[in-house]
Amino acid sequence: MDHPKLSFAAIGFSLDAQRQLSDCVNEMPTIGPRWSMVAQERADAWIVHPESLERDDDTGGVRVWNSMDRLASTTLHDKTVSRPIAVAVGEAVGSANEIPQTTINATSTQLNSLTVSDLRQTLQFFEAQLRLVRVQFAIGDLLHNARHSVAREQRVYHLMFRTQLLAIVDAINFKVAIGPKAVPVGIAEAVWQLRPAVAIEAPPDFVTVNMLECLWQFSQRSAKDHLPSRYRSKPVHFWRTPPAKFGYYQDEHIGLLSMLRSQPRTLGQLVLDTGWSLPLVSKILEGLYVTGAVSTQSTKPVAGPSPILSFFSRKTASDQTFPLDSDAAADSAVHSLPPTQPVKSVDWAMDTRPGDLSPLDDSK
Repeated sequence: MDHPKLSFAAIGFSLDAQRQLSDCVNEMPTIGPRWSMVAQERADAWIVHPESLERDDDTGGVRVWNSMDRLASTTLHDKTVSRPIAVAVGEAVGSANEIPQTTINATSTQLNSLTVSDLRQTLQFFEAQLRLVRVQFAIGDLLHNARHSVAREQRVYHLMFRTQLLAIVDAINFKVAIGPKAVPVGIAEAVWQLRPAVAIEAPPDFVTVNMLECLWQFSQRSAKDHLPSRYRSKPVHFWRTPPAKFGYYQDEHIGLLSMLRSQPRTLGQLVLDTGWSLPLVSKILEGLYVTGAVSTQSTKPVAGPSPILSFFSRKTASDQTFPLDSDAAADSAVHSLPPTQPVKSVDWAMDTRPGDLSPLDDSK
């Protein structure tokens, strides 16, 4: 079972304290998600020094100063917190200063000391809070290996672990509904039950996301390289502008896409032109691939009426039909899907595991 890369930022700490936290991460056993310390704006979670916290009387929230020089800050409210937060206390900051009372409850905890054991406990809290991201990663792993079959069959699957419904994979509308009890291990071991179209409705406590989000989380958080082999030898072409509502691109994805828009380049040329490492460029290119922004084909696809074209986007009659597996078709499969077909009558008791679905052959 693959595990995602997760990250945290240490805000308001001295350089020595940041190095100590980084050393603690490196000393942890490599079991479960792989943690690293990154810049604040890229982090999945924050560990904040209490002196960087300040009550914001004007808004009723809590101001987090971005660094020790207090040149910029972020104001947090319980309804706008987008990441879990830990406040360092006691030995972690060398004092027992009172922590400002905040409205950050369910997504906040404490770090008691700059030790491996205490940091690990804090990161485990973060992992629980980031459950949805980790489940999306696990589902993305399954979809990535079976995406041609899922797209071709366009049916509804219930992911069942024993008697518990964990998620609903809607390959008709290319959505995934994730249940409140879904966890990565359960998703990896779940049985895929083929269901009739009427089973598409998700319970009200399920969270519905686009399949693209699951594929993105998997491609960008996996420590492994999943870029198809043809992208290592053939020129890579700009294919489409990314979906307007897709907000996951970072500066490096936009920069690489801009370079490819000016002219096609091979992977080796991209490494030389950017000055970045081969693993980094490969991972960025993988993100552009799963979002349908690049291709190894030089022929542009026929534009359809829908402005959002992605790995699993719905297609209309004026768009390309779903191609057969081939060198050129492998890229088209990322960007082209057939019009929705009526779902045939199926056996409610039919079970299928994701390994039984035909994976995409990227060896050509």
